Amino acid sequence: MDESRAKFLLQSGPPRAGDLADPAFAEAQAQAAADPILAAWVNEQQELADALSAKLKEIPVPANLREYILAGGAVSERRTAHSRRTWLALAAGFAVLLAAGWWQWNSARNSKTANLASLRADMTAFLSGPFQLELYSPSLPTLRGHLAERHQFINYEVPAKLAATAGVGCRTVPWRNRQVMLICFTADHQLVHLMILPRSQLPDAPAPGQIVSKQLGEWATASWADGQNVYLASTLGSGKFLSAIL
Repeated sequence: MDESRAKFLLQSGPPRAGDLADPAFAEAQAQAAADPILAAWVNEQQELADALSAKLKEIPVPANLREYILAGGAVSERRTAHSRRTWLALAAGFAVLLAAGWWQWNSARNSKTANLASLRADMTAFLSGPFQLELYSPSLPTLRGHLAERHQFINYEVPAKLAATAGVGCRTVPWRNRQVMLICFTADHQLVHLMILPRSQLPDAPAPGQIVSKQLGEWATASWADGQNVYLASTLGSGKFLSAIL
């Protein structure tokens, strides 16, 4: 089974009763068990789905949304037209909520104000939502080559223990009129995200040799700096695991 087919079968989350009886699904599960990169992808998709679901639950429902929906069905028409209009009203209300959430994130991202706290908060919010990587590869040299060729980003140091784990992929993340480099790894079947930003673009960067650890909800984060860059590592889970691989 090719990887794209396996991802299609596994992307919908934990198996349901019907899935367990499907030979193709069983084959995809076996392939993920034997392929650390595919297994990491499956885990990340589930984490992203859980995080997105949690974020949507945090968005307050407008007090008058029910009235808007009911008002759409008050006009006397055929049942099919009424049903279609009601669903359109629901979809429109949902789209408004999503748009409001996106506007808040995009507005913060494009702000010129930048410090370590905003970097940590915004990158955690970014990682909590759905996103794609520019390049997928288990090879750190391959990921480095992509960042160098595509983004001319070469002068940075990945912690030795983290560099010894398997890579997943990389991309850039637009942030407050800046570009943050993101490299994802998998260590002990757990995703670790390393973000890198030129030191000159963050006025309150940690002093060289200092590691600042902070837990943001389910996310453990650690930040540090050298003479050229600021680094932020994040993973879902405990700070103890994160500090052990940095």
